[in-house]
Amino acid sequence: MRKQPDFGQLWRDHFGSVPRKITYEVRDDNNGPHDLVFLSSLLHDARIVPERVKLRGDRLTIPLERDCWEVYRGDRLYFTQAVLSVSPVQSVEWRFMHPVFRKPDETISVSSLEITSSESPAWTLKIDSGSWFCLIAIDSYESRIILRDKTAPAPYPRNKW
Repeated sequence: MRKQPDFGQLWRDHFGSVPRKITYEVRDDNNGPHDLVFLSSLLHDARIVPERVKLRGDRLTIPLERDCWEVYRGDRLYFTQAVLSVSPVQSVEWRFMHPVFRKPDETISVSSLEITSSESPAWTLKIDSGSWFCLIAIDSYESRIILRDKTAPAPYPRNKW
C-alpha cells in the first residue's frame, strides 16, 4: 500500500493545537474546490436553525454552532458559535424530507457542503444532512464563501458529550 499524507497532522499543523477562533475563506481560483472540501470538514456536525438564516440583498448569512474537530484530540470535543456567509446569492431553496414534523426553531445538523452544479455564471452550493438540504445559487465569477468563528472554541461539558 502506498504511503498517504496524514490528513490529521496537516489539519493540526494548519490550525495548531490551541483552540482559537478561525476565519476560513474559499478561494476563487483553482484551489476553490479543495477549499470547499476543507470547509465541509469544518462544518461537519454543525447545527443550524433554518429560521435564523437571513438573505439580505445578495448576501446569505447562516448562524451556526459548530464542533471544532480541528482541535479534537480524542479526549475532549470543543464547539463555537460561527457564521457562514455566502455572496452574491441568486436564490436559496430548502428541502426537507418531512417538513410537517419540523418545529420552527428546530436545530438541524450539517453533514456536508459541496458544489453540485458549476455551470457558469452560476454555481449551486449544497448544504446537506440526508433528511434535508439547502441549495444556494451563487454567481461563480464573484463568489465569496467565508466561515467566521464568533467565539473562541470552548470544551463541551463532560456530561454533554
